[in-house]
Amino acid sequence: CVGGGVEIHMNPVCDCSQCALFGSTFLQGKCCSPALRGVWGTLLAFERDEKWIPRLREFSACTGARVSITYTPGGEDSMEDVLRQDVGVRYRVKDDALFSRAGAGIYDAYVVQAPWLPAVQDSLENLSPWIARTPSLDWLGINGMSRQDVSFNSSVRALPLDVDYIAIGWRADVFEAHGKAPPETLEELAELSEYFSGKDHNGDGEPDWGF
Repeated sequence: CVGGGVEIHMNPVCDCSQCALFGSTFLQGKCCSPALRGVWGTLLAFERDEKWIPRLREFSACTGARVSITYTPGGEDSMEDVLRQDVGVRYRVKDDALFSRAGAGIYDAYVVQAPWLPAVQDSLENLSPWIARTPSLDWLGINGMSRQDVSFNSSVRALPLDVDYIAIGWRADVFEAHGKAPPETLEELAELSEYFSGKDHNGDGEPDWGF
């Protein structure tokens, strides 16, 4: 079951002034596009963000398309299950057997986290041809790791929208007090975490975590 609010924007009459409202390069020359006018589009997202609304209105007013956005009721926690149910899954399991299950196919596009893509990527559209004929996207200008996360078998199955980087920091004073150097490998990180775990690093008399 999917809920959490639905926003629908219907614009049978185009307003070309909206095409340049946010400086979109994609919407250049798309006013009342015969390929888009009157077409319905359904977008599923796991996190409510009011910033979607003006951009959907811009797109709909410019092209004459009709776009709706729906949010999963459980937010990020339920998005993977909802995605699999709608897209369907196809992947290899033990002994290289193929597991495949068809999806409901209710939605046309999704806003998802990259780790959820591998199980459904075979059922997502190959965007590589579209990217090749859309130079304004500047595909090669996107961070290389972000491009890699959405590419499978030399085909692009999603577009990076937002990137979160996770960094590890360390207490220089604690490392110096124990004569330790910062880790350079995952193995060294694990060893140092075990070494520092249970020691009092802030002087409150209580054991602290390693990392």
